[in-house]
Amino acid sequence: MTEDAEKRLQTIAEFTEFGAGFKIAMRDLEIRGAGNLLGPEQSGQMAAVGYDMYCRMMREAVADVRGETAPSTIDTAVEIRIDAHVPPAYISDEIQRIEVYKKIAAVDGVRSAKQMKEELSDRYGKVPRSVENLILISLIKSAAAKAGIVSVTRSGRTFSLKYGEMRAPDVGKLLAVLDKYQGTAQLRFAEPPFIVFSPKSAAIDALLGFLRDIRRCIIAVHQV
Repeated sequence: MTEDAEKRLQTIAEFTEFGAGFKIAMRDLEIRGAGNLLGPEQSGQMAAVGYDMYCRMMREAVADVRGETAPSTIDTAVEIRIDAHVPPAYISDEIQRIEVYKKIAAVDGVRSAKQMKEELSDRYGKVPRSVENLILISLIKSAAAKAGIVSVTRSGRTFSLKYGEMRAPDVGKLLAVLDKYQGTAQLRFAEPPFIVFSPKSAAIDALLGFLRDIRRCIIAVHQV
């Protein structure tokens, strides 16, 4: 019997109470390691759906088993082609990296983003650019979701912001906001509509400011 096999048998013998499956899974992760799961190259279910979506699906599955209703959330996809991950050289322990990914995914504003950076700097040292980018993406995802945007893509300096079918903007209010962004933002009438945003400088900062401005234009949440 291999050493890993013996450890797994000991784990099964140790965790026998109802609901111990998660503890067994985490112990197994400690034994086998997380591999490329949390690196720039991923494999398995998380690679197919993304970390945030994977966590949401797990929450919904658990709620379904318990007979509960999972809270409705907007799942915003952000594709801006930057290196965004927590490198093993920065946090070598796989379990700690999982916890950091979870905390970064919960970033929902400038204050929490700053607190996250301070916590990481205090615990692990200077925050690498790839981790800062990951925090930035979570910040964009949160701001976009609050504005009813389900997709943020970037090509060069131009962003495409697509509304979801479940949320609709008040066109009148939105056009009034866009008046402040003449030459940089245009509403494209489609189904669903989307906005083309081309800031002239400080692209990410400008995007976050723009998302805050259009947040108040959402008028409806449609149930499916």
